[in-house]
Amino acid sequence: MNFLVMGGTSGIGLDLAKKLSKDNHVFVLGRNSEKLEAIKSKNIHFLKHQVTSFEHLDTFFKKNLYKKVSFDGAINCIGAERFKMTKLISEVDFNEIFSPPIISFMVLLKYSSKKGFINNNGSVLTMSSVSSVRGKSGMMLYGSARAAMESMVLHSASELALKNIRVNAIRAGAVDTPMHERSIKNMTDESLKDFKKKHLLGFGKTSDIVSIVEFLLSQESRWITGTTINADGGYLSE
Repeated sequence: MNFLVMGGTSGIGLDLAKKLSKDNHVFVLGRNSEKLEAIKSKNIHFLKHQVTSFEHLDTFFKKNLYKKVSFDGAINCIGAERFKMTKLISEVDFNEIFSPPIISFMVLLKYSSKKGFINNNGSVLTMSSVSSVRGKSGMMLYGSARAAMESMVLHSASELALKNIRVNAIRAGAVDTPMHERSIKNMTDESLKDFKKKHLLGFGKTSDIVSIVEFLLSQESRWITGTTINADGGYLSE
């Protein structure tokens, strides 16, 4: 089977590519292939690209993917973790924090709606975050981008169901990844302890998310679409 992982060169995307490549061909879109090369799998195919604009990514898909390979599933893991207080937001911040995940998921959905890009009974996913529904200082750009993607899931699920393609999102809490480490490095010990305590089951591991992705990519989830699944260690139940 063939799978596309957008943003698969670190964190959850990287571990997902590693897991899927054991029995499938995995096409990974990202900026740096160094960590992928360390996996040493002939089933991983690296596609070098940095998301800067809709037009640029659209052209990349048209040139390198569309009508060249058909996928059984695809997931968007693209995103930046930078925090920025609202009064300090600039156009650069908007383009680097808000735009990439929106553009990447939008282009993925566009091509998923085209004949032959996603196979019959295929699955399209995006990573989201608890910040889409819970406010936090400095997280407006990051959180609102995830909220927008969750809305895109609802609308695209209606359209792609006509092609027997499912569309879902995973709303993740704090997962132990390089992005997570960068996001907490300036926290005080007290703040970090309080943040972890709000995750009733503690911080997650990438394997906690990868197992959910595998389920949503498989036919075992054939009756699930238009849904955002919480995987947050109980964070939103508080």
